Amino acid sequence: MDEVQQLREAVKRLTQENQELRERLTVAESTIKQLVELLGQNSRNSHWPASRDKSRQKTKPKSLRAKTARKVGGQEGHKGHTLEFNPQPDVIERHRPAHCQHCHTALADAIAASGMSRGQVFDLPPLRFVTIEHQAETVVCPCCGEATTGEFPAEVSHPVQYGSQVKRLAVYLRTEQFVPYERERQLLADLFELPISAGSIQNFVETAAANVQPVTEAIKAAVTAAEVAHTDETGFYVNGQRAWLHTVSTPELTYYQPHAKRGQKATEAMGILPHFTGTLVHDAWARAMQKPRSQATTREKTHGVGLAKTSSTILLPFIWGSTFLCFGPSSGTSFLF
Repeated sequence: MDEVQQLREAVKRLTQENQELRERLTVAESTIKQLVELLGQNSRNSHWPASRDKSRQKTKPKSLRAKTARKVGGQEGHKGHTLEFNPQPDVIERHRPAHCQHCHTALADAIAASGMSRGQVFDLPPLRFVTIEHQAETVVCPCCGEATTGEFPAEVSHPVQYGSQVKRLAVYLRTEQFVPYERERQLLADLFELPISAGSIQNFVETAAANVQPVTEAIKAAVTAAEVAHTDETGFYVNGQRAWLHTVSTPELTYYQPHAKRGQKATEAMGILPHFTGTLVHDAWARAMQKPRSQATTREKTHGVGLAKTSSTILLPFIWGSTFLCFGPSSGTSFLF
């Protein structure tokens, strides 16, 4: 009786283990099936883009430049460019021998040099900020005895502050070279020993943006009134959030405006295309075709899209505007600060 009971318990235990194994096998088969389906996905049977296809043959871009008999590289007769002597050096350092290298006789300073060779080095001056102290003097009039105090320049509004050159450089590095705030803070500290915070740099950028607002509005008005213009948009990120940078350009001017949307809402917020009555060159994206005032011809639209798909080296049948506000110290943008 005890042996039969033991056998029954063993059968029951084995039956339960068998059921558990069957359940685990079912789950494993389901997982394997999902993994196999995932490995077999491509752009034809899923929403994946073609760029993720493992078997995709990436075509090399083909140059549209006609082949010639010329060799690769610099051509014969091409004038090279190299450093040239500066006729007016900023600093001259003379290196005079103290003794004759033959008989070791001392060479006095009174002995005139019989010859000279030159070598110039282009270098940077010491990179450190300078402190300019403005002092407003008070003078008592010898006639009436009243005191009159001189006035500080308009840009000197605080007891201690950063100068316009520092602000221009900070804005240039941020807006033209796209240096992140923290890295720019470190750069200014390492190169110039300037203790500028990221918040101060942000304030400089905001002030510069406000100062160039009249220029921005003038560009917007000129682009809106142009006979021919080109519009496009590209994706980028603002504070980690997906956004779109919209442009409308002419051969001389380009107007930029970021927006969270890509379509009609962004177009209406930008305020150019709804009032544009000239010929508009675009890539046939819906936002540029919703307004009946858009006069882009079919040739311009389809030709531009076709070129964009075949080769990245071909320009659209319209010259993109290349003029943009430059905040560099050498650009003469004294209106920034």
